[in-house]
Amino acid sequence: MNKANVVRVPDYIDIPLCEQSDSIDIQKLTPSELYKLNPVVTYEANGQPLNRFRDKQWNYKAYANQNTNRVEAKYIVGFKTLDISQNLSNELKAVVLHSFLNEYPKNNNARVGQIIYEQISKFFIDLNSRGKPSIAVLSKSLNLIETLTRIGPQYALGTMRKSLGGLAKIEKFEIPDIDLVLPIKSGYMLGADKERTIEGLAQKYCRFDSKIPKQTLYIPSNIHSKVINCAVEMLIEAESNIERITNFFVEHWHIHALSEDIEKGMRNHASLSKEKQAIRASGIRRVPSKANREAGIVTRSELLEKYQLKKIDDSYAASGKGIFYYTGIIAAACYIIIASFSGMREDEVMALKHDSYKTKGTKKRKIHFLRSYESKISGGSFVDYVTSPLSERAINILKKLHTPARELIPELKNDPFICITHSLLRLPTYGVTTLTSLLPNFMAHFNITTTAQDLKEHELFNPNSTKTINIGDVWPLSSHQFRRTLIVNFLTHSITGVTQLKQQVKHMYAFMTEYYGKNAELAIALKMSRSRQFMSQLNEERLDIGVVLYKRFYQSEEHLEGVKGKEIERQRGLAQQLTDDEIRLLIKTGAFKLTSTIFGYCTKGNLCDKGHIVDPTFCGARCETMIITIDNALQWEKLYKRNLSLLKSNTMVGFEGAETMMKSQNAVAIKIMKSFDIKYELIEANS
Repeated sequence: MNKANVVRVPDYIDIPLCEQSDSIDIQKLTPSELYKLNPVVTYEANGQPLNRFRDKQWNYKAYANQNTNRVEAKYIVGFKTLDISQNLSNELKAVVLHSFLNEYPKNNNARVGQIIYEQISKFFIDLNSRGKPSIAVLSKSLNLIETLTRIGPQYALGTMRKSLGGLAKIEKFEIPDIDLVLPIKSGYMLGADKERTIEGLAQKYCRFDSKIPKQTLYIPSNIHSKVINCAVEMLIEAESNIERITNFFVEHWHIHALSEDIEKGMRNHASLSKEKQAIRASGIRRVPSKANREAGIVTRSELLEKYQLKKIDDSYAASGKGIFYYTGIIAAACYIIIASFSGMREDEVMALKHDSYKTKGTKKRKIHFLRSYESKISGGSFVDYVTSPLSERAINILKKLHTPARELIPELKNDPFICITHSLLRLPTYGVTTLTSLLPNFMAHFNITTTAQDLKEHELFNPNSTKTINIGDVWPLSSHQFRRTLIVNFLTHSITGVTQLKQQVKHMYAFMTEYYGKNAELAIALKMSRSRQFMSQLNEERLDIGVVLYKRFYQSEEHLEGVKGKEIERQRGLAQQLTDDEIRLLIKTGAFKLTSTIFGYCTKGNLCDKGHIVDPTFCGARCETMIITIDNALQWEKLYKRNLSLLKSNTMVGFEGAETMMKSQNAVAIKIMKSFDIKYELIEANS
C-alpha cells in the first residue's frame, strides 16, 4: 500500500483512500479492469479494509469530519438498488471512485462519492433502459438531448442543474476507457444548439413547474408568534418534567433488557423467530408473574405512575406513542427556539456540541452565542451565531433528553454532540433525518392553523410559492423557514443592516441575504399600517394639513380659480371665522374634505364620480368642487407647453381625437394662466 495516499488533516482520521500497490495505480485502470482486480475502495477507522469495488455499497463513514453530526446513511453509496448492465455498473462505480480520489483530499468532504452518485445515476439508468453500452454515448448531441427529454421532466430545475454539472465532471476525471466528451464547449452546446448552456439545458428539460423561482416560505407574523409562544410554553413545562422523563427512560430500558433476558431462559427460545421472541418478551412486561416482579419487572403503566407521568402519557395516547410523542414535541420546541433566535441551518443545529453555548462581555452587556461547524459555504469552519439567552435553556433540555442514550449505549458514551443521530429503540433520540420531521407534529399538536390574515401575508411575502395553503390549514412548517423569517424580520424592524445580517447567517454574498429578505420593504409598510401609534400620528398630521388648507382657502387673500375656488373667494369676509378645533371637527365629520391632484383640489373627497377620467379638462373648466391654486396653475402651464410642442411638431396626424383633447386642455389652461397673470406663448392660427 502506498502510504503517500493517506489523508492527514486535523479532525480527520488518518486512513487510506483506497488500495494501491507499488506496481498498480488504480486510477489508471479501466472500469472492467477495476472489476477484475476488485481493489479495496474504503477502509474502517482503524485502517482495516471495509469495501471492495464489486460490493453493492461503499461506506465512507470512517472518512467523515468529526465536527459533523450526520447519520451513517448520509455516507453510504448504495449500488445494490440499481438494475443496470455490468459495463454501466462498472463505469458508474469508477466515476464514484475517481470523484472520491480527486475531490476528498481537496475539501475533506466524505460525501463527495454519494453526491456524484445521486447526480449521475439517473443517466446510467436511462441508458441501460435503451440498451446503450456506455456513458460515453452522451458525447453526441442527439443522445444527450434524447436522454434529457426522457428523464428531465421527472426532476426539478436545481436537480437537473446539479446532474448536468456532475456529468461534466466525468470529463475532468479522465477515466481510462470512458471517452465522454460532452457536446458543450465554454458553456455552450455545439452545432445547431449553440445558444444553450448547461443552465439552458437544465431550464429547458427540467420539470415544468420547477422553472418558477422558489424561495423558502416566510412564516406569517401571527403564526410565527404562536409558534414561538407554544415553543416557550413547552420549554417551561419540559424543564419541570425532564428529570422524571429521563429517569423513566433509563428504567424503561433496563426493564426491556431484563424481559429479554428472562425470555432467553425460557423453553424453545432458540427455535422461535425474533418476532415471536419479541412478542413473548412483551408479554412478560405486560402481565408479569410474581417471580418476574421479584426480578424487577413492572408494567409500563406502573412505571409511568412511579414517575408521575401517567397523565402526560394519557394526553398523548391518541398518537399511539404516548410519552415518546411528548418528548418529540419537546425536541421540536427546542429546535424552534434555537433556529428562531439564531437563523442557523439544520445541519449547524445538529452539529452543536455540549460546549457550544457561550457568552462574552460583562453582566450589563453580555453577548450570547452558539458555536457550530459550517460546511456549506466555507467547506468546513467553526462559526458563531449570536442568539437569545433562551437558547441555553433549549440546549440544556436537548442534552438531558439524550442523556439516557449516552449512559446506556457504550459507543455513545463520549459522543460530543447535543443530539444523538443514531436510531435507538426505547430511547428518544432525534437525528438529522428525524428532528425536523417533528415540526409538522408540533404544528398539528398545537393546531396552529392559517387565518385569512395569515394567507394575505403569505401571498404578499411568498408570491412565487407553488404550495397550496388554504384558510384553516395547519401551516406547513419546515426548518429553513426560521432562517428566512429571521432575515425578513431583522430588516423589517431595522435591527441591523444587510452587511451585519450576512455575517449572522453566514452567507457568502450580501445579495443572497437580500434575496432571503425579499419583500422586507413591504413588511415595513405593513408593520407601519398595523402600528396604532403610527396610524394615530398619521391621522393627526392629516388633520393638521386639513386645518392649514381650510385657513388658506377661507381665511386668506390668496387668489383661487376653479368653480369652487371662485365661490370661496366670493364668500370670504361673509363666512364665520372658525377656530382650529372647529375646523378639525369639520374634517372629522366629513363636512370639509379634500383630495388633491397636480391640477387642483377637489372638495368631493373620495366621492368623485370622475375618478376614471385622465383628461383634466372637465375638472378645470366645469367641476363644481374644484379649487385651483397658483401651484396648480403652474402645472397647467407645463401641460400647455407640452401640448403646444406636440401640436406644432405635426406628429399628431392620424390622432385627431388626441389633438382635439389637447386643444381643449390648452383652452382651459389659457384661462387659468390669465387668471394668475402667467405669461404664455400664443397659439398660432393653424394650430
